[in-house]
Amino acid sequence: MEQQEEKSLKNYYANCVLKNKFGLSRDLAEIVSKFMLNFYDKFFEDFDPEKAKHYRNAASNMMSPRPNYTSKIEFYIGLMDKDTRSYHYTKEQAKQKVFDVLGNCTIIEATGCYTNDKGERMIMDTLVATKILEQVPKDFQHDASYKLKEIFNQSSILNVRNTCEIRYNNEFPETVRYIQMTMNDYDLSWEEAEQAMNAGW
Repeated sequence: MEQQEEKSLKNYYANCVLKNKFGLSRDLAEIVSKFMLNFYDKFFEDFDPEKAKHYRNAASNMMSPRPNYTSKIEFYIGLMDKDTRSYHYTKEQAKQKVFDVLGNCTIIEATGCYTNDKGERMIMDTLVATKILEQVPKDFQHDASYKLKEIFNQSSILNVRNTCEIRYNNEFPETVRYIQMTMNDYDLSWEEAEQAMNAGW
């Protein structure tokens, strides 16, 4: 009964404001006021003040996004000896040599092609080794390339370094459930919900 009375008073108030302040006719003010009140009620149907307050306070404490930027370094390693034009190692042996130099990394077999000083096109078995590092040690690229160059007797070892955001997607099941619940409750993306969780709410 009290809710009905409050709704009636809101309707009366909206009518008066729409007519007197915004200059709407009586008929139009009646239509617009009903629409406004019904829209308001529907819009805030699932409104939870405590949840909204919690989100607002947490959001104010959240820092701007700070992705986990990491270095991805790729080494392109030709396996054919530049002088003898022969292979001294099998591909598996070559991979072990690369692991010995780079440690943990990912190696992909490829075919490389280059033109030498005599204008000859050389095609050779090649390994592409990718190394992911959060902190790159001083002279890491130079030192690793020099060692690989000596081992495989190459003129050069091409290496490319990119800074990128790395995601391992190795969250615990409870973490995934919490993030998904936060996404649903606040209509957030995965990254926003994960950031909110890391901010402590």
